[in-house]
Formats: sequence, C-alpha cells, structure tokens
Amino acid sequence: MCVPFTFKAKVLFWFFALCFVIIAGRLAIIQFQHHIKYSEACSQQNSVKVALCDISRGHIYDRHGNSLTGTFSSDRIVVLAVDDKIKAEVARSLARILGISETKLNHLLSRPGILPFPLTAHQKEAIITKKWPGITIQLVQFRYGIDSLAAHIVGHLGQLTSAYELHKLHKVSGKTYRWDDLVGRAGIELFYEPFLHYSEAPFAVSQYIDAEGRPLAGLDINIVQSNHDGGDVYLTIDAKIQRCVEKVMDNHVPKGAVVVMDVHNGDILACASRPTYKPQDIEEYLRTGEGECFFNRALGLYQPGSIFKILLAAAALEEKIVTPHSTFQCQGRDDPLIGCWLDKGHGVISFQRAFADSCNPAFAQLGLKLGAANIISYARKMGLDDQNITGFPAPPDPRQDWRLLERPFNLVNASIGQGPVLLSPVQITTLTAVIANGGYKIKPRLVKELRRGDKVVKRLSPEPGRRILSTQTVSLMQKLMTEVTTTGQGVAAYLPFWGSAGKTGSAQVGNMGSINAWFTGFFPLDKPQYAVTVLVENGISGAKTAAPIFKTIAQEVMKERMHQRKQ
Repeated sequence: MCVPFTFKAKVLFWFFALCFVIIAGRLAIIQFQHHIKYSEACSQQNSVKVALCDISRGHIYDRHGNSLTGTFSSDRIVVLAVDDKIKAEVARSLARILGISETKLNHLLSRPGILPFPLTAHQKEAIITKKWPGITIQLVQFRYGIDSLAAHIVGHLGQLTSAYELHKLHKVSGKTYRWDDLVGRAGIELFYEPFLHYSEAPFAVSQYIDAEGRPLAGLDINIVQSNHDGGDVYLTIDAKIQRCVEKVMDNHVPKGAVVVMDVHNGDILACASRPTYKPQDIEEYLRTGEGECFFNRALGLYQPGSIFKILLAAAALEEKIVTPHSTFQCQGRDDPLIGCWLDKGHGVISFQRAFADSCNPAFAQLGLKLGAANIISYARKMGLDDQNITGFPAPPDPRQDWRLLERPFNLVNASIGQGPVLLSPVQITTLTAVIANGGYKIKPRLVKELRRGDKVVKRLSPEPGRRILSTQTVSLMQKLMTEVTTTGQGVAAYLPFWGSAGKTGSAQVGNMGSINAWFTGFFPLDKPQYAVTVLVENGISGAKTAAPIFKTIAQEVMKERMHQRKQ
C-alpha cells in the first residue's frame, strides 16, 4: 500500500506546485506589466476626472499645419465635485458673476463637466477669488470654431448608434470606445476615424473624492496627461486659398462647386461646395432636414456640357483627324445633327474658331469622325473613368459608364458633353491639368501624410505623371484654350498681367431649361501652375456666370502666391 500512496502524494505535490507557479506568474504579470493600468483603475474609483477638450480626437490640418476645423482654446469653468452643502450658495454667486439663471446653474453643477460659458477677464478673476472646492478654471480646447474650412472635405461627427458599431470600431482600431464618444460620419472624419480617435483625452483635470462624492479636503486639483493613441491628418489643402475660394463662393455661388489643383502633382489646394454647413452645429442641420447642404458637389457627377470639348479636341489633334485650320459647316439652330447656340449659325467655321466659339454642330461632326471607341479610349487615358482621389477613398458612382457612348443615338449628344457623359468637378480639373502640365496624366491627391506628434506614420506621395498627349498636341490645345479667353466665349475669365486659358460650358438640365454654368482653365500662361474649375448650378451660361468667378478666384490665388514668395 505504500507505493500507491507515495505515487498519489507526488501527483498532488506537482499539481499544487503547478498551481502555485501559475498563480505566481499571474501575480507577477499584474505587478510588473499591468500595475499602471490597475492603479489607474483604482484611482479612478476614488476620483473624478474631466477632459480638457470637448472632443478627444487628432487634428485635421492643411498642408502648412493650419487647423481646418478652426480648433481654438478658451478659459472655461470646469466642475469636478461640488459638495451639496455649498451647491446652492455656489449657484447663486456664480449666477450673478455670469449673468445667467440660478436654476440653470444648479442643474449644471450636479455633474462633472465643462460649463458652456466663455469668460471675460473680470469674470475669471471673480471666480478664482472664490476658491470653491471642486470648481476650477482651465484652458479647454474646442475642435470646431467659426474659422472652420472645407466642411465637405473635413466632414462631421455623430453619436454612436449601436453596440455593434461600438464593437466594430474597437475591433478595427484596437482602441477604447465609449457610448458618449463622437465618431466620424462623413469626409476625413469618417475615412480616418480609427486613426484620429483617442482612447483617452491627452489632458484632463482630476480630483480625489470621498465615498459620498465630495472633494477631499486638503488635496489639490491635478492636471493629468495621457499618452494618447490618436494621430493627425495633413491634407494637401492650402487654408489661405481655401478661404479665398469660400469667400468668393459665399458672395457669388449659392449652389455649385470650385476646385483648385496644382497641375504638376495633382494636389487639391482648395475644394468647396455650396450650400454648406457648420460642423459645430451639425445637430441643427440634421434636425431641420437640410440634407442638400451635406452633398459634396465637387465630387458629384454632372453633365459637363462644352467643357467636354477639351477631350474631343485633344483626341482629334492627337489622332490627326483635324488641324486648327480644318473647317466645319454650322447651320445654326436648324442644323441637322444638333442645334447651335448661335441661331443663324457660324456657316463655314475653322476648328480653331469652333473651339473658341463653342460651336455644337462642329463638335457633333467631330465626334462622329472620332467614333465612340476613340472617345472612350481617351477618356480612360486621362483618368476620367477613375473617381478615386489619393487619400480620400470613395465608392465609385455607377452612373459614370463610358460604354453608354456606344449605344445608338448617344454619340452626338456625348460629343458636346451631354447625354451619358458624366464628370465631377475634380475630374474636370484633372482633365484641364493634362493640358496645362504638358500632356501628363496625374491623379488628384487630397491627403499628404498621417502623423503622430512629429513622427510621420504614413506619407501619401503624389503618383508620378504619365505622358498621354504629345508635346505638339499640348501646344495646340494651349493655344486653342488661350483663344477662348482672349477672343472667344471665355473673355470674362482672362487674367490680366498673368494670363489664363480655359473653356466655357453650359449644360442644360432636364426639360425646364435650367443651366449648369461651367468654366475650367489654367494660369499663369507662361508657366502654368494652377487649374481651376467652377460650377454654378442654375446659372445663365458658362461665359456669363462661371467665367467671371474663375477670374476672381485666379486673381486671389496669384495674389496669395506672390505674398508667399515675399515671405
């Protein structure tokens, strides 16, 4: 019997030894690896903490590091824990200082948070002298200010809607989310949500409390700094150019879009859509049902009208189907192919003048000569079948289908930018950039890099351009587009001193006679640097409505460039 007993004893010994090792190992992990986590959790049970920012997220900057959300800081009253014995007295005194109702303050003092009242220097001094326990004045950072820009690009935030969404965000980002967190709902805020989100606010203020939630006497209010896990997004937008564009649009474009692009690398320097909204007041826009203001017209698909003649002209010259001196017959309003805007017609007109005067019958004839296959081929070469923007992913709109040009009776309308032809203002700007930069296809870029502090986490470099037009074709196209602004339909877009070139467009919408007015062009003429596209919905024509706006914006851009060079 001794042998079995000895065997059982050994088994029990090693079993308990293994249990001891496991427990000791677990205790060691808790002590050395997770001690900060658990000590913080213990501390939080005995303290109250308020973040010193309204939204714990990384910033969205322009190319020079300027905030696009209008981030600002302001001194505010921070409530941590107010003893019930003095709450009524605090509310009464604070109401007098701030000039608001005592009832409202009683409610606000009942829970930790930031009071929504800006403070004057006199109010700040009066509150500090009171030295109320559980109340402090701190510098608080606010995400959205009155100087926010590019609302449709930056996007907006919204509340979490379900436990599934909370779980999904945590799984994708590996970060902590709480029910009261605001998350991205559109634009950069949505696309870079996992990167921008902070699990903890970078700065907070805390105070120790007793079991009944009262501040502990003799203990100071502390500033707590966290190692946040969020990052910042730097866009290609230039805030000064964006501000100029938005100011012009507020005065002249109630409904439409403007895009400004660097023709050499595809960087979008400004991108604006109207009507717009204020991200800081998003709940008000959602409540009133003003859904149209959320639509980004710079990325929307429209019939481009005569703007599309840029592609036809470039393709025809490249294929040597025409020369600038080739002639066409225009019979005006009664032309058998398609009517011209000039009722009496242009008669015999050269290709050069047909482009400058935007003669529809001439381009309908040209489209038939080119054929649908050629037009589709050049549209794809120029990137007009690609709605993606570097750093700004978006699902493609299936309505943009170039195969529709091959269907019966579509080619004539397509040749003048109507019918099945649909392009976004960003795509049109890319088309214009091909002519301006010497014949190279470039991809538009909106995001420059992602950073955590001073460290670049990811750099989204411009894609190298690929030549798609010969230098001869580009030279001829630049001359044609210059003739538009000097002697043709786009004279109102000509830029004094620097010079500009471009093309007008007037696209009829529906059967009501409404016109979408377009102008797209580039400047300065000697060394083209910028391409700008203007869309004005419900305009008169491209020549009368969009061309003057292009000129105003181009002048502002050049003034800003001259100013930057002087600095």
